[in-house]
Amino acid sequence: MPSEILNLASGDKTSVTEPTSKQVGARRAHQVLFVIDSWFPGMGGAEKQAVKLAKALRKKGVEVEFIAPHLDTEQPMSQMYEGFQVTKINYPKIKLLGAAILNARFAWYLFSQRKKFASAHFHVTQTLAGTAGFIRPFTGLPCVAKISGFYEFEHGVLAQHKPLNPILKLIRLGLRNIDYVQTISVQTRTKLEAAGFRPGQIKFVPNGIDCDLSPRERHYTRDKEFAVGYCGRMAPVKGVDVLIKGFAQWVKQHPERRLKLNIAGGGKDGQFDENVALVASLGIKDQVNFLGVIDDVPGFLATQDLYVQPSFAEGLPNSVMEAMNAALPVIATDIGGNHDLITHEHNGFLFPAGDSDALALLLERAYTAYDAVLPMGQISRQLLTDHYSFESVTEQLLDLYDIKD
Repeated sequence: MPSEILNLASGDKTSVTEPTSKQVGARRAHQVLFVIDSWFPGMGGAEKQAVKLAKALRKKGVEVEFIAPHLDTEQPMSQMYEGFQVTKINYPKIKLLGAAILNARFAWYLFSQRKKFASAHFHVTQTLAGTAGFIRPFTGLPCVAKISGFYEFEHGVLAQHKPLNPILKLIRLGLRNIDYVQTISVQTRTKLEAAGFRPGQIKFVPNGIDCDLSPRERHYTRDKEFAVGYCGRMAPVKGVDVLIKGFAQWVKQHPERRLKLNIAGGGKDGQFDENVALVASLGIKDQVNFLGVIDDVPGFLATQDLYVQPSFAEGLPNSVMEAMNAALPVIATDIGGNHDLITHEHNGFLFPAGDSDALALLLERAYTAYDAVLPMGQISRQLLTDHYSFESVTEQLLDLYDIKD
């Protein structure tokens, strides 16, 4: 077995053992395993997107089950979440030893359940995806690994500043045997090719969004409050401080206007408190609302007149897609997956990451020409309907899963 695995790790796709006809016949043709190699249920973008996708697949008659590490000891080992079965893998919380046991138990789970699922889809690509690649010849289970972009290349399994890390090298070898690597942005595809993944292995399938929700009609008059919204985590990479500084500069230039910045989302490591302190230091406490974590994102977006995404890095940002789906004009940083969604001056505006002065200028431009800017939201919504709806995304994934009607 070890020598066969080493041969497969070279990236030769033809050496992957195909499942026998008996295995294929026994496997449920319409059941897929979603693997979340992180906290689950969780509030991260990857976790929330996976649940939304599972619901969309369920409408097409595909059963989805989730499996994740048992990170929160207060949660049960098995539970139902949003109508889906969630199984947790227990392991000792001991560095290195715990990871080895986790991956061994996951490998056994895949092997023992190899006839149950049509495919396994990894929504957070870390060590479990590498393990699945190594045992792919023995499970016959097709695997799809989603790589969003920023996290994997900066801090995760494809971290470019850790090329010699032995554990990461081992995981990367396993990933070469994954049937398909799902990229959600054009920029990430380029990075994956540079990292050595085969062109035929890389498949562009973007995040999906529910386009069935009807956005409210917007009309702004100068006697009303003008609301600028942001929804997301408060982490340094999200650039919320840049948004606050740009907004403060804009407000101070026009104190006579009724301008409001509404920030939805939480933060760790003091980020929330730091941003609250920044608002106070800039003298704009009356113009900024911190709403914390919210459950009704569409309801929040329906009350905004403009959306800003000030991130320093993104894969394909769900928050921008949700704002576009709400037919909101969007101002976003000129980075990453934002390029896939926003064309400058066509369906929104782009500005250099970290440049609060440029953001202030765009805020002023959007406000003063709002009647001309507002149709950008409708252009964005049509773009999502045509290319990013769950109807389109699920059809593409069913092809990767090799599930036929």
